[in-house]
Amino acid sequence: MPASYTPYTLNPSALPYGLWIDIPFRTKGSTAIRSEAKGRGARFVPAAKGKIKWWMPKNRLTADTVDWLNKNEMIVGERK
Repeated sequence: MPASYTPYTLNPSALPYGLWIDIPFRTKGSTAIRSEAKGRGARFVPAAKGKIKWWMPKNRLTADTVDWLNKNEMIVGERK
C-alpha cells in the first residue's frame, strides 16, 4: 500500500473501464480481504505487468464497493 493514500472518488457519469486494486497477500487478514474482493467482483490478471494484478470491472463499481476499497486503501488507479 502507498505511504500516503488518496481516497478515490467515484464519478457515476464517467465511470472508468475499471480500477486497479492492490490486494494484500500473505499478511494478517489478507485471505478475508481477498475473499471479500472476489465476492464484490474483483478479477485477477496473471499476465498483468508489474506488481498490481487485480482489478474491479466497471459493472461492479458501486458507491459501497468504492467505499470499502477506500477503507482498505486498495485503489491504485483507473484501468484504461
